[in-house]
Amino acid sequence: MTDDTSDKDAGPLGHTRRSFLGRLAGLSAATIAAAGTTVDKLAGTARAAVSLPRPDHVVVVMFENTTYGDAIGNLDPVTGAPYLNSLRAIAANMTRSTGITHPTDPNYLALFSGSTQGITGNSDPRYPRGTNLTTPNLAAQLIAKGLTFGNYQQDMGDTVDQMIAYTGQTYPYLAGPNGSYFVDENVVGYWIGTGTNQVPKSVLHDLEDLPEDWSALPTVSFWHAVEDHDGHQGYPNEKVNDPDNWMRKYLSSYIEWAMTHNSLLIITWDESYPAAEDPALYNHIPTLFIGPMVKAGDYADDIDHYDVLRTIEDMYGLPYAGAAAGATPITSIWQATPAPVVALTSPGLLSDWTAPATLDLEASVTPNGHTIVKVQFYNGGTLLGEAATAPYAFTWQNVPANYYGYSLTARAVYEGGASVSSAPVPIGVYPAASLATGLVAYLNFDNNIAAQGGTRINGVKQGPVAARYVPGKFGQGRSGPRPAPASRR
Repeated sequence: MTDDTSDKDAGPLGHTRRSFLGRLAGLSAATIAAAGTTVDKLAGTARAAVSLPRPDHVVVVMFENTTYGDAIGNLDPVTGAPYLNSLRAIAANMTRSTGITHPTDPNYLALFSGSTQGITGNSDPRYPRGTNLTTPNLAAQLIAKGLTFGNYQQDMGDTVDQMIAYTGQTYPYLAGPNGSYFVDENVVGYWIGTGTNQVPKSVLHDLEDLPEDWSALPTVSFWHAVEDHDGHQGYPNEKVNDPDNWMRKYLSSYIEWAMTHNSLLIITWDESYPAAEDPALYNHIPTLFIGPMVKAGDYADDIDHYDVLRTIEDMYGLPYAGAAAGATPITSIWQATPAPVVALTSPGLLSDWTAPATLDLEASVTPNGHTIVKVQFYNGGTLLGEAATAPYAFTWQNVPANYYGYSLTARAVYEGGASVSSAPVPIGVYPAASLATGLVAYLNFDNNIAAQGGTRINGVKQGPVAARYVPGKFGQGRSGPRPAPASRR
């Protein structure tokens, strides 16, 4: 989020390709509501015959305030996004994706409802009338179709009624165990009710309420980190690396599952960081699509949040909300025929090991009609070994400790030299600690210092840190009360 509250959609380097329907985003919510019937009629007559996959589940995660080049290609383990970049082996990386405008809140609304609902800054779109919205939106569309939607917000807790309550033009936030939960980023709450295009409050969940079995997810769900870890630039500890750590912790399990269960992940950002705009493309943001139906690679399609919404709507045969009617579905990134599906089944995701470690790497492959030539095992971009026949396995011996851990993948090579990668499996390898050598301290994902004289500490992903505290590496720490968040405006 930024201090800039102006609408820059029509800036000198902004979009010029949007149709009249695409410009409906700038109209007031009341005007859009009045025009909704017309938009829906146009959508009904203009729907093109587009061949898109129909995932069993779609998860959408939106981060904040990051310009494309600050994350994509930035492998620095302290300030960059090594985990995000490791996903590019299985992702469609959209190299010309842009936000709709600045600042943050209009972009959340655009992705969910095809409209900024008349706001140009970070404010409540219900102001001044104070009643919940009745304009078309993705959740209402899915529910009307007999499908399901869920919105999972970190640290929302039991504050559903507070989320729904009208608060005027204020920007309330709640201090939770992981950081600051900003109510206005949970835009689904603006449509809670029983009226036209409204949805029940049962669609709102805390992130901790995600099902243990991913197959129990709604058809489409939106997930969101607290402000401290979503890339927002106003906090002293915020940088590209914090969202990257959050992804690794919260998304890696779903990604691993989705790659073998016909499901999709969309990772995107609300807006670029205006203090570091890309001079070649205004409001340039990262956006990646990840799933077994995706053909991995870089794609130079001009897309924005309306195009992403339109693509989801077309996947499930939904009507179009707002400016999605004038948007373009993303069609270039999908597999024409099913590719093999490969999964690294050992070692376990986010598992910890003691150096020097012996790691038994094992992979499973579903050929989907292809001839598998071999399976290769990688640490990052380094080939470790390969196996030509099933069972596909390789033993990596004498693995040294690594402060930042390892990212392991299996790659299936099939006829014609084509290949497909598994989801990356991050692991940790830490030095053996003993009472003879003293305590070894680690900084874990919750920013707690832990010290142990044994062999390893389960769940640690950032160690070892020998009697060292890194302020704000992943959160504000636990040494005292959490400070109020920095200004978002």
